[in-house]
Amino acid sequence: MKRVFIFIGVPGIGKSTYLETTHPKYDFVVLSLDRFRREVLGNNYFQPAEPFAHSWIEVTGRYLLGSGVNILLDNTHVQRFLREKWVRLASEFRAHVTYVWFDGPVELAKERNRLRPEMWQVPETIIDRMSNDLTENPPSLEEGCHEIIRLIPDKLGGWKDAPR
Repeated sequence: MKRVFIFIGVPGIGKSTYLETTHPKYDFVVLSLDRFRREVLGNNYFQPAEPFAHSWIEVTGRYLLGSGVNILLDNTHVQRFLREKWVRLASEFRAHVTYVWFDGPVELAKERNRLRPEMWQVPETIIDRMSNDLTENPPSLEEGCHEIIRLIPDKLGGWKDAPR
């Protein structure tokens, strides 16, 4: 069965770092807006290029799912409509959708964001806005995904499964 993993969490919370440290070899293709922006567009965020970046990710995801390849979407997905868009696309290919929710405090995200090179830092006002978006619309099975893995920070700076 094809799988779609959708990472959810505010900028700086540690989604990409988690992926790099816990899944160095994986059986899915990672689609990352940040990586695309940096490697193809040469910057972190450029508003006029955003529709192109989002389209590239969607077209690539559609192609990979159609080819039977599992995908992992490494982006914030703090808004419900963005998650639901991917759930609908995955359902076209009868793919199993797993949300991976990085549910950490916004101050942790801001702290980690400050450790990034300055050119890759996200303004804290944006992190606050996205945190509010996620708080108002937390991930839910009602969105059509098959499962939600909720991760919370552990005392060693990593992540652990949240109690159910």
